[in-house]
Amino acid sequence: MKEEFLTTSIASFRILYEKNIILQLQFDFEKKGKKSNPQSPFAKKIENLLEEYFSGRRKTFEVDIKPSGTSFQKKVWDITKKIPFGKTLTYQDIAEKLGNKNLSRAVGQALKSNKIAIIIPCHRVIAKNGIGGYSGRNYLDIKRKLLKIENISI
Repeated sequence: MKEEFLTTSIASFRILYEKNIILQLQFDFEKKGKKSNPQSPFAKKIENLLEEYFSGRRKTFEVDIKPSGTSFQKKVWDITKKIPFGKTLTYQDIAEKLGNKNLSRAVGQALKSNKIAIIIPCHRVIAKNGIGGYSGRNYLDIKRKLLKIENISI
């Protein structure tokens, strides 16, 4: 498994990967402002794909991922990964797709555990009455930037 740090115009990221399969792609706020220098061609490719997305030129990611989580979390992430660029679902929408509209909070907890940011686009999941949370923390400024890139207004 390899770990590298990526820098884009929006944020810094930490990537863990193995054999060109992304295991984790997480915001790295502690390194923000420090220029990274990805060593591997794969990490450079991911950094370029992210920058294309942030500039509005990329709408999908054709990369292999292997998220680690419970079967419930993986079901939530699979649904989330299918939300198209420029569209949103609510936590309740995902709960209903899972067969139980009362699972909204559990959906939120699963999204909080997402370790593959942007590619599993949990920023596209919102509350019924507003923006909702992001990354299990108060990173709503990042969520707003990502939604703005996709021309989504809340």
